[in-house]
Amino acid sequence: ERHPDSPHAWTALSRLAIVAEQPDVALDAVDRALALQPGAPDIIILKAQVLVRKAQKAEATALLGDAVRQQPKNTDLLFAYGRMLLDGENLEGAKQQFRAVVKTDPTHADALYSLALLELETGAFRSGEKHLVQLLELKQHVQNAHYYLGYATAEQGKAQEALDWYLKVESGDYWSQAQLRAAGLMVEQGDFVRMQEHMRSLRQKNPQLSSQLYIIEGQ
Repeated sequence: ERHPDSPHAWTALSRLAIVAEQPDVALDAVDRALALQPGAPDIIILKAQVLVRKAQKAEATALLGDAVRQQPKNTDLLFAYGRMLLDGENLEGAKQQFRAVVKTDPTHADALYSLALLELETGAFRSGEKHLVQLLELKQHVQNAHYYLGYATAEQGKAQEALDWYLKVESGDYWSQAQLRAAGLMVEQGDFVRMQEHMRSLRQKNPQLSSQLYIIEGQ
């Protein structure tokens, strides 16, 4: 009410309305913000989020697609559009957008990570490896990058290299899966003693995870 000409005020209202589960109020507010500041990437992305909340994913995708065509170098728009395409299971389209982000900004860690995972999912293991190594150089998504480098090298038949990567996973969402895969590779190499020593060492370092580690060793 005090600042009707402030796009920041309208976007704040829109975000609050989303939290309050009032998507119609959110859409009206974000449209007012966009009218005051046409082409603002953050406002366009917010409107796409509101449209998704209103179950208008096609409209949200079209909005971001138009914005990207008008601002092809804006990494925020490119990344948001890529995520939207990914949600719609358009893997090639998403990959194209993430590549464009990385080309414009090679330090964009989230785009590098998203691109790498898509490349692994579609069998482009060498490209995926390259982008995961870039993440390690940036010191971003480090534990996940180690895990997926293990996966990528294992898929290419490089068992020892895969084992080395899996053993670098020290925490995170994929820690237990990495230990299971590492142990599996040791078994494949016929090194049962090393596998059991590895598990014993992990239990000593992580006594709170003993049960989980016994299960992994049992498997």
